[in-house]
Amino acid sequence: MAVPKKIEVRGGRVHNLKNINVDIPLHKFVAISGLSGSGKSSLAMGILYEEGSRRYLDALSTYMRRRIKQGAQADVTSVKYIPSALALRQRPSVPNERATVGTTTETYNVLRLIFSRLGSPVCPNGHRVAPSLDIAEAMSKSGDEMGQVTCPTCGVKFHVPSAEDFSFNSNGACERCGGTGKVRQLDESKLITDPNLSIKDGAVASWNLPGRNFMPNVAEHAGVRIDIPYKDLTEKEKDFVLNGPEKKYKMDLISQKAVEYGKRITKSKIEKEAFDEDSDDQLDDLDNRVTDIENTLGIDPDDPDTVDKAQKELKEIGFEPDWLEDNEEE
Repeated sequence: MAVPKKIEVRGGRVHNLKNINVDIPLHKFVAISGLSGSGKSSLAMGILYEEGSRRYLDALSTYMRRRIKQGAQADVTSVKYIPSALALRQRPSVPNERATVGTTTETYNVLRLIFSRLGSPVCPNGHRVAPSLDIAEAMSKSGDEMGQVTCPTCGVKFHVPSAEDFSFNSNGACERCGGTGKVRQLDESKLITDPNLSIKDGAVASWNLPGRNFMPNVAEHAGVRIDIPYKDLTEKEKDFVLNGPEKKYKMDLISQKAVEYGKRITKSKIEKEAFDEDSDDQLDDLDNRVTDIENTLGIDPDDPDTVDKAQKELKEIGFEPDWLEDNEEE
């Protein structure tokens, strides 16, 4: 019997298809084109994929078919010589350093499933267990029993690798590179702009960036000296700067929003005080006092020195840092 060279579709009637007959070459890359609504997807997905996947599933055991969703039979008179089918989703690729052809096309998921179900796991005593339905059944269980099988040679119970254990995005990732194939290490020469500078003067390059400029205050709060050259810090202090501790620190930080709000509240308090006293002298002095306070609070949020100065001024007029923290939460 001659080897089939084409898929023969006869009487295709899915959606917009009007009883079409078409031959599709086998073992070649074939594209289906046409106007919108002409039935491209109906032919590719509604007939070829549905029939290919249905016939593949029909060849599996009853146990496996019960656990795999099956599509409906296509509305077609006959489809001959169609192989097993795999449908790839139409979706934009998402940039990811772990992305490969396998993950993009999702064939990697199939490979992981094959390795976990059809592989030959080795028990703790070194006996190889042949692939069987017992492994697939064990994977369908829940809790501690999921993936647990019994070695037919020595009788010991153990857990076989699951599909997730073969994933470089999950349990199967290399402990050293995290599944990326690259080992990342800190380059102190790039993080520290000039070891002769103090942290306060900008020794740590990234701590001068917006959103990170509060880090010198955090380091100082943790006991790191920020007013001496970085090169003179102890190894413990340098380790804190480069790697950070697994610890949380509670501290008060002033944002520009809090400063502006503080200006308005301060001005209102002074005005209220002046009018309550009903003193012409206080009224005359009001503008000067407000101007002095606004000048003090008109700080550069990126400058730790002016932030500290503003904190002191706020304390002197009755505004504690806790009030600022509460205001931030609002």
